[in-house]
Amino acid sequence: MHNRPNALLFLAAAASLGLLCAPAVAQKGGAVFDKPISTKKFPGKEDGQSVICTAYADATVRQSLDGPSSDKARLLRGANAPCGARPPASAIALDTEGLEMLGRMGDFLVFSEMDANGATGFRIIDARSGKVVLKDATFGAQQFKSASASGGVATFAYRRGINAECSLLNSGARCWSSIAMDGKLPEPLARNAPDPMICAGAYKKAKSPKDNPSIISFDVETKIDAAGRVRTIPAGKPFCDARP
Repeated sequence: MHNRPNALLFLAAAASLGLLCAPAVAQKGGAVFDKPISTKKFPGKEDGQSVICTAYADATVRQSLDGPSSDKARLLRGANAPCGARPPASAIALDTEGLEMLGRMGDFLVFSEMDANGATGFRIIDARSGKVVLKDATFGAQQFKSASASGGVATFAYRRGINAECSLLNSGARCWSSIAMDGKLPEPLARNAPDPMICAGAYKKAKSPKDNPSIISFDVETKIDAAGRVRTIPAGKPFCDARP
């Protein structure tokens, strides 16, 4: 019985570091991304809050989620970094408020918008520096079709989604030109406005007014090299849906 106070102190310390009540959880991005060493979830300091610690060989990502919202994730060095209800002072704050981590590919972390409306925004962050290297958006049930890394270059295949401010069905080439001027359409896609009638079926199915803004989507392959340089190549024809 003389050891009971020490045991209680150990349990309290372990709980504060997230070593207790931290069951393993499945990774959000599934099989598309690199498999982490471990992913653990446990209650945060506030009611309804949960903390998720995802460990890789060289880094651990700490997320604090609360329903459809999140605080800035923290990047910790090493697989065994202390990851608990309170982030350590040495953690790097990531620009991911309102985002949830899908996974990692090579040297890059992928975070996705939690409460999207139309296209779903995402960010790709360098796991070495914590800096954002890409802000983009996807559209469709499957956010990323594939991801791979080789020779320091990470490749992501997905359907890019654009929440347009105009209706392609209603304004045609004029709407397409305004989207292109915003820099959201890569060449050669930007130069060739599609037939506005590609929107007709989706607008009819959604019972959406003709002048309701559109969601433009098209398949792309994006490559990011070790220096953070990004190159996006469009593949295939564009699609059109009505914004919610």
